Amino acid sequence: RWPWKKVMPNPQVKTLSQQIRWQLLWLGTGLILACLLTLLFFAIRATTLTTDSLIQLEAGSLLRQISEQPALPLPQSKTFSAYRHWNEIPESLRQHFIHSPSATGKSIEALIPGTNGDQDYLYLMRHTDDAHGEIFLLSRYTSAEIDTVSLAFFKSALNQSLWLTLFIFLPLYFLVRWLIHRTTEPL
Repeated sequence: RWPWKKVMPNPQVKTLSQQIRWQLLWLGTGLILACLLTLLFFAIRATTLTTDSLIQLEAGSLLRQISEQPALPLPQSKTFSAYRHWNEIPESLRQHFIHSPSATGKSIEALIPGTNGDQDYLYLMRHTDDAHGEIFLLSRYTSAEIDTVSLAFFKSALNQSLWLTLFIFLPLYFLVRWLIHRTTEPL
C-alpha cells in the first residue's frame, strides 16, 4: 500500500469470527436437513420392511402349528390362506401374480380391487423345507389396515428419529458455539 493513500475501512467487510459463524450456521442447517432426510428415508424403508415382515410372522405361526399338529388342515379364510401347490390357489387370486415365488421366504405384493372400492394388498410367500414340504401362504389386507399399521410405525420411527437428531445436534451446537466464543475472545 502506498503511504500517501488513506485506506477507509469497508463497513461491509466481515470479521473472521462473523464469517465463521455464518459458515457454521449454514453447515449446521445443511447437516440437520441431510440428517432429517436420511432419517425420513430410513423410516419409509423400515415401514416397508415391517409390512413384509407381517407375512413372515404369520408364516412362522402357521408352521409352528403344523409342526405341533401335523394333521391340522391348512387355513382357508378371506384374510389368510395356505396351499400345498401353486395350482391350488384360486385363479381369481393367482392371476395377480405373474409366477410362483421362486425364493423360499420371499414375499410378493400385489394390489387388487377391494370390496368397498379401495385397493387391497395381497401378499404371497412360498415356504419350502423338509418337514413341511412346499406351502404357499396368501395374506390379504385392506388398504385401511395397511395404512393404519404403516402410519403408526412411520410416526413412531420419525418421532424417534427427530429425538435422536436433537440428542446429537444440540450438544454439538453448544460445543461449536463454545469453541467459536473461545476463539473470538482476546487473549
